[in-house]
Amino acid sequence: MALTEPGPLHVRWGLVVLVSLVIAGVGTLLLGGAPTYDPWAWIIWGREIIQGDLVTTTGPSWKPLPMFFTVPFALFGDAAPDLWMWVARATALIGIVAVADLAARIGGRLAAGLAGLAIGLAPLYYAYGIQGSSEGMLVLVCCLAATAWIDGRRNVAFWWLVAAALLRPEAWPFVALVGLERLKVRPANIWWLAGAAVLVLVTWLVPEKIGGGAYLRAATRAHAPNPDSAAFASSPALEVLGSMGNLMLWLPAIGVALTIVVGAVAWRRSEPDAPAESSDGSASTPAASGFPSRGTLQIAFALLALAFGWVAIVAAMTEGGYAGNPRYLAAPLGFLVAVGLGGLAWLVRIAAARGLAVVGELLVMGALLALVIVAGLRLPGRTDEIRYQSANRVQLDDIASDPGIKAKILACQPIHTHPLMVPPVAWTLGLHVDQVKSNRPLRGGTYIIGTNVPSKARRPMLPPGLPVTTIATRSQVTVVQDCTPR
Repeated sequence: MALTEPGPLHVRWGLVVLVSLVIAGVGTLLLGGAPTYDPWAWIIWGREIIQGDLVTTTGPSWKPLPMFFTVPFALFGDAAPDLWMWVARATALIGIVAVADLAARIGGRLAAGLAGLAIGLAPLYYAYGIQGSSEGMLVLVCCLAATAWIDGRRNVAFWWLVAAALLRPEAWPFVALVGLERLKVRPANIWWLAGAAVLVLVTWLVPEKIGGGAYLRAATRAHAPNPDSAAFASSPALEVLGSMGNLMLWLPAIGVALTIVVGAVAWRRSEPDAPAESSDGSASTPAASGFPSRGTLQIAFALLALAFGWVAIVAAMTEGGYAGNPRYLAAPLGFLVAVGLGGLAWLVRIAAARGLAVVGELLVMGALLALVIVAGLRLPGRTDEIRYQSANRVQLDDIASDPGIKAKILACQPIHTHPLMVPPVAWTLGLHVDQVKSNRPLRGGTYIIGTNVPSKARRPMLPPGLPVTTIATRSQVTVVQDCTPR
């Protein structure tokens, strides 16, 4: 049962970081790609901070942690998007190892392998990781916080949570709770705890005041969700719960349910101070019977509580009018995958303890097959979207590389485009995000017509008879103008 013995993987993190950077770097150099909506804005804002001209009045919500990267990357000019993609992809790869290490503490190396595969194949994690979003980074820091806490490195856990708090406001209550625990243990910690609080508040609020004129612009933006957001569902909270279920491959979801059931039975059979293994191997101990020890159960239940607590915060905020986008649930996704596959490993261990090793082998084979099949059904659509957006970036760069065409575009404003193409168009043309319009009444100017998803209609849709001149055409992007004075 060595494969299902709970315990850390003893990861050589320096090697993991190096290998992830190499893989992500080679992939970015050879395959390219394009950031999704939010990362494009962070990259633009990095450029604007370097230029001393930050404007955050439109676009996505501000996030501090990515700016620690995009600001220095802006010094490298046109390479900034690819540098960010490199880091975001690398942290997503490292996040897979972090989830695996967390799962190992619940269900051993078997759980680690299955959890790493499951999180890597989860459509949200896969797509956002490749497209340079911060969800992989969030899963990484949250899982590192959890493992540091389990290992007794509580101060380290706190600082990993601070990193999470620089990505998502849902992490703030957890940072506060751990901070209070650190303060209770040692009152002298008040100074660096206060410093952490100042860091979080200043980096979230001050740049928005400088660039957008309001300290709470990010909250205001999040409180004005897109029409297809969970906030507009008949029951926003239930919509969030449905999103959480949809994000998980069904095998980890089943594993979570098994973890709760098996964990409840194991808790009743275990003793608070029971050893991991008895000296004589008798079936009276949890380990000999295949059931997890109470210490392992405590880890699993604590992670479940954290995950469900995070989901509850998102659901409550969505009921209050915030967007409730599925990506807000990335952190609990990492925890639930680790726990769910840990629970599956418990079943394998219990079967082996009863001489039913074949049953355990069948469970493992079925789990692997299920993960591959579900990924095969769900990932191709995401891959098509990723390729399409990558081609958009190439075509926009190609259009802007012609000095004559770029001069014509900039001379004929306002510039209109698809709502989700606003940041890449702004980056390509060297503009602020608020200088590119979408969903506004058409009143002349330049129209960069396209879409970010091949299944969606290209925008802007021009009214019939509008006198326009085509100045550039590519397979996915068309640029037309109506520069008649009005």
